[in-house]
Amino acid sequence: MPDTQATFIPPNPSPLMPSSANPPDNAEESGAPALTLDAGALDKLRALDPDGRHQVLVRVLQTYAASLDRMRVTLEVARAQGDWRTVERLAHTLKSSSASIGALDFAQRWGDIEARLRDRGAAGVDDIVPAMDRLRTDGDRVQAAVQAMLRSP
Repeated sequence: MPDTQATFIPPNPSPLMPSSANPPDNAEESGAPALTLDAGALDKLRALDPDGRHQVLVRVLQTYAASLDRMRVTLEVARAQGDWRTVERLAHTLKSSSASIGALDFAQRWGDIEARLRDRGAAGVDDIVPAMDRLRTDGDRVQAAVQAMLRSP
């Protein structure tokens, strides 16, 4: 599976959607391609508040960004302590919440970690640790994409 998603023009453009000409701040500096969020997932969130009066999309993205920051800290502590049950639980949460905002590749990678831990437990963590290391960078990119959407006028 490729590590990037294609840049898109959403069918229902929103001031929250970064354009392909406006990648997340750290994407070019890191050499990583700009990350975009899935238009279909974002459209589902927009459909919950069609006129935007309640700012559902903004509120969901703000909640996701804050939650991602907290979970990443908790993941590092759990990993350092060898608490793989907590890592599995957080992987499940990250899988679901990331999919809901359209970070589909990120969600799938967390789903893979969740499944590996569920199937093998702490006995099979050797290949999970490098995958979690890669997810640190992916998490930075997802967070940058979310923040870029929130900063858009």
